[in-house]
Parts: sequence; structure tokens; C-alpha cells
Amino acid sequence: MSGMGATAEDQDRYTSWMREIKENLKTAGILIEIGTEASLRNALIVIDNNNEVFMKYFLRYIKEEKKQTVNKLDFPKLIEQMHKHEFSNTALLDKIQMFHDSRNVLYHDPKKLTVSRATLETFIKDSLEMYNIALEAKIELKELCAGYDELKEDIRKRDWNKRYDELGRLVDDIKSSFGFTPDDYGWPFIASIPDPISGLDVFQTLFFGALARDQSGGKAVRVLEFVDCNEENSWHDFYISRIGSHTWHGIVRCFWSKWGEGNRRGVKQIHELLKKYKSRVEYREEARSSWYYHREALDQFFLK
Repeated sequence: MSGMGATAEDQDRYTSWMREIKENLKTAGILIEIGTEASLRNALIVIDNNNEVFMKYFLRYIKEEKKQTVNKLDFPKLIEQMHKHEFSNTALLDKIQMFHDSRNVLYHDPKKLTVSRATLETFIKDSLEMYNIALEAKIELKELCAGYDELKEDIRKRDWNKRYDELGRLVDDIKSSFGFTPDDYGWPFIASIPDPISGLDVFQTLFFGALARDQSGGKAVRVLEFVDCNEENSWHDFYISRIGSHTWHGIVRCFWSKWGEGNRRGVKQIHELLKKYKSRVEYREEARSSWYYHREALDQFFLK
């Protein structure tokens, strides 16, 4: 900022708008950490919008362009103005424009485009490089990451409270409708006898019910498969939850396979179902451990 003829008032404005720019990137980082398709799309939009805001502030307060002129500039014109002011890395501006074009496709027709976590992490780094070159500054990525852990913990606490309330209502419904109380954790083990036919039927009912309730055409259901093995057999437990819900349903102690002979028919049918609808499913397989059966633990597999 030195040598640019900025007044004390301009310096205050600079401090204010750069704080906004950095907070927006931090918000994008949290969306990336959440890691769902919806949050990743929104992270792309947040970063791109932030770059547009940055260029307008930069041209207005640093290069002293007229406010009325700057506010009328669309994204390509802003890039042209950055070139006009001899921005030293034209290849970087071309990448920023490319990300903007991708964002437009995603924003207007999200079914045709998804975005990866790695791409977004690159986008944040490239955006930060543009800010540093333009301002002759050195804003480090670790500044933006500071506070991620605290924010994630706050999110998890809020999720835990919602999950606890939902499970409490579900337990009350089971008590009043069926006259018994679920296990100590409040889990609805809705198929817990060694009957693969019933287990498969329950899985399909929940699975297609989740798909039917979601009309977006995107990811609609999460499935966790826990596998436990010894030298003779393997056991498969399935947990299923609608995306956006804090309640999981467990189909447990129903499926097993003979070691070395491949999966039994019920497990194969579930895997074939997941493969057929893979565009609408978030699926993970994990080794079974009793710790995972605490109700607060299952969501965390999808935050990795």
C-alpha cells in the first residue's frame, strides 16, 4: 500500500474490504471441508464472487478508478482492466477467467458439472496469489485456515444437537407405536435378526424412499457398509441415511458371506443397486468397530 498515495480514510477502507475478502475465502474453505457436492459447488461460487469483489475494490481504491465506472464492469471487463494496470501475471488472470467460466456453467445448469476438492483448493491458492501480486502483499494461506477447527467443531456441535432431537422424537414414536424402547443409544435397529431376505427388503424400502423424496437429481442417500472378517466368514452391516438428515437406520446382523467364496446374494444385490444408482449415492465401506455405533460417529465418515 505504500507509495500509492492512499489517504488515512482509504487505508481504513482497505483494511475493511480486505478483511471481507479474507473472510469470504475462509467461508469457502469451510464449504470445502464439508465436502458434499452442494457445498463444493457453493465454494466455487463464493470464491468466484469474491474475486469479482476484489477486482472492483482494487480498481476503485488502489488504482483510483471512478466508482461509477468500476461498478458497471462485468467480469471480462474487470480482467481487461487488471491487464490495463499492468498486472504482472497474465497467465494467472487467464486461469481466474477460466474458473469464472466454469462457475457460470455450474451456476446455470448444475446437473452438467461437478467440482472436486482438489480443484477448489487450487482455485483458492490462485486467488490468493492474485491478491498478493495486485497488492504487493504476502497474505499466507495459513491465515485463512486459522479458525477452521473451531468453526468445524461448532458445526458438529450444532449437528449433534439436531441429531439428538431427531433421534429423541424417533424413539418416542417407537415407544408409542410399538410399545418398546430401542437400545441405550436410541438407535433404530430396524432389521436385526439373521434374515437376509428381510434385511434386503428393508434396505430397498429405505433406499428407494430416500430417492423418491429427493427430486434434485443429485446425491440423495448415504450408505455405510461395515465389514468384519475372520478366517472363515465376513459379516456386513449397512447403515442408510438421507443426505441432509441426522438420523441413520441400521440393517445389522442380516448379511454374511463365506470367506474366499465371494459375497452372498443379498450383499451382491445391494452392491449392484449402489452401482446402478451411483450418481445419487455417497457410499463408504469401513472395517467394523463398536465405536462407530455411537450415533454421533457415522456422519464423520463423509467429512474425510
